[in-house]
Amino acid sequence: MDSWFNWLVDLFVVFLLIVGVRLFQGPKGARAGNLINAFALLAAFLLVLYRYKILSPGIVIAALLIG
Repeated sequence: MDSWFNWLVDLFVVFLLIVGVRLFQGPKGARAGNLINAFALLAAFLLVLYRYKILSPGIVIAALLIG
């Protein structure tokens, strides 16, 4: 069950990214698309930190600076 849940969460994040990119087609949807993509990327970042149990602030800050 845990692997199914992880798979569904990943699929939802990818779906949000696709929806956000699709909203970039017009100027009216660009702001919403940008916010949706920012949320999806933040969710993906937090999922990686949670799944691999990267809880050390030093490692997170170093990775953000390198990235």
